Amino acid sequence: MPDSDSPREDVGRAAADLLGRLVGPQDVLGMPWSRSVHAMVDSLTSLPRVPVVQLSGAMATNQVDSSTVAIVRRASRIAGGGRHVFFAPLVMPDEEAAAAVRRDPAVREALAAADTVTVAMVGVGAWAPGESTIYDAVDEAAREEVAAAGAVGEIAAVFFDEQGSLVETSVSRRVIALSGQQLVRIPTVLTSCHQLSRVPALVPALRGGLVNALVLTAEVAEELLAVP
Repeated sequence: MPDSDSPREDVGRAAADLLGRLVGPQDVLGMPWSRSVHAMVDSLTSLPRVPVVQLSGAMATNQVDSSTVAIVRRASRIAGGGRHVFFAPLVMPDEEAAAAVRRDPAVREALAAADTVTVAMVGVGAWAPGESTIYDAVDEAAREEVAAAGAVGEIAAVFFDEQGSLVETSVSRRVIALSGQQLVRIPTVLTSCHQLSRVPALVPALRGGLVNALVLTAEVAEELLAVP
């Protein structure tokens, strides 16, 4: 798609249009927290009557005034097919706290419903400062552990390496989100990207089949096509 003065909004509108065409009445739609998902839902105007499932806890940022629950609620109001939502942070301070949160009935029900998702709209984050909300939310020791395990990016806190293979770390056990196994079983996973800085994560995500539908700016598309 052509570049403009507002690439995030442009790809958000295009992603909303594509999502409306990808989702059919037989589908279940899933959404985690992501700035790109927020931009897409802001432009969403129509969906078939499908249920919408929250795929991750909430992440507070200074750049976006939204939450995962708000994103899912807005999409579900448009679809009118019901929703599975829960109130929990995306990243917990330790594994014990995360395990306790996952025992909450609403959290347990929503994360189990991720097994039914057939179409997901996600964001792809690179494992670098400012390129992943997870990266920015954890301490330096956790960042180094994830990098040392070979992770180059994440989707809803599901880490992956240069080949697009799943990477498990202690941070994986601190997050409230769908599992890597649940992610790879979703038939259609859509993402949008307007930042060249995300290409190093987007390439392996495509290589590993973690995403299979794209909305890009022309600049990002050209960069992807140039990758051997």
